[in-house]
Amino acid sequence: MTYDIAIVGGGAAGMCAAVHAAALWPDLKIVLIEALDRVGKKLIVTGNGRCNIVNKRRDSLYYHSDNMHVVNTILQRFDLNVTLDFLSSIGIYVDFLPDGRGYPAGYQASGVVDAFRFALEERGVTVLTSTRVEAIIPRGVLTLKTTAGQLLAKTVILTPGLTAGGEKLGSDGSVYKLLRGMGYKFSPVTPSLVQLKTEPAAVRSLKGIHVDCVATLYKNGKPGASCADEVLFTEYGLSGPAILQISREVSRSNGRFEVGLDLVPKLEIDALRELLFQRRDTLAKRASEEFLTAFSNKRVGQLILKTAGIPFGIPAGEIQDFQITGVAKLLKDLRFTLTGTTGMTNAQVAAGGILLTNFNTKTLESNINPGIFAAGELLDVDGDCGGFNLQWAWSSGMLAAESAVARCRERK
Repeated sequence: MTYDIAIVGGGAAGMCAAVHAAALWPDLKIVLIEALDRVGKKLIVTGNGRCNIVNKRRDSLYYHSDNMHVVNTILQRFDLNVTLDFLSSIGIYVDFLPDGRGYPAGYQASGVVDAFRFALEERGVTVLTSTRVEAIIPRGVLTLKTTAGQLLAKTVILTPGLTAGGEKLGSDGSVYKLLRGMGYKFSPVTPSLVQLKTEPAAVRSLKGIHVDCVATLYKNGKPGASCADEVLFTEYGLSGPAILQISREVSRSNGRFEVGLDLVPKLEIDALRELLFQRRDTLAKRASEEFLTAFSNKRVGQLILKTAGIPFGIPAGEIQDFQITGVAKLLKDLRFTLTGTTGMTNAQVAAGGILLTNFNTKTLESNINPGIFAAGELLDVDGDCGGFNLQWAWSSGMLAAESAVARCRERK
């Protein structure tokens, strides 16, 4: 069988490209090749199973790449409105939260995957699961050697992702290695949107606690990325949306990294200190270890009191002024030294990837092997939390599909 378009990778970008290409030219023979036993496995776990599918915010600050001009051009061409039209064409309607995040109306990632599966079937796309591509021979008609045998294709769209999520989500990096062998250049591939590790003793007493705060990443003492959201203390360190959002740089450069938590972001340090002085006077007879009870999480509060050198068992009225100042500073900047991340297996996305300079930036067709296109996480583009990575999957997937269809028209 010779296909018009063979798509390698059945994730968000791959399914989008297949559906879009089939809609543009229903007579095309299209095959979608997925290494796992079903398509969309990574998509089904996004957003804690709710699938944050898009975001109303369009600022390029939410994306990272060595070639942001190209990224911006693609995102503007296939923007939110184009995406919403595409999604609605397969039965997915989006409900937006006040912060701009968009979810499928049913708030189920499984429903999104099902909608794509139905659309693939309805549009006549052949889906090969449990099939790995082992080699691509780019001579004339492209030859794909797979674990299920050999097939031919006039064009190929590569959407296999990289290594985020690990093998359980189909991200074993095999196509990444294959493309390196074909001469493609990559920027370093590292985990992003990933949990951060500390010394276990630093968080042991706080395991399981959630706090709303502002988390800031520090490199060699200098502040960097910051995010106001929830932080979760775990047995290994720090997790939660705020931590994932600021995690990108930890694996991408060397240095001494710390996370500072502002637990009282609505108060400036001077106002907080005055409030704590008043609290000491009001609660003078209360035990010192309960000084922050009902003001902050109890266990977090007691860690701060210990760190500030306040002995337990004395009346709160005996806490010294300098100790109150210390408590205020810790509430505004509770620091944790990082020892690394929890790795690519736990990452929601991989930063880095195949350089956009390997491709025609208007079509996403390879400059090395004509007829090969790419989209999604494989490319050197990654976004922040909030639906931005899926928006890139939809935008780049549609561009690659339209370009592959155009190439097929030229060859008819």
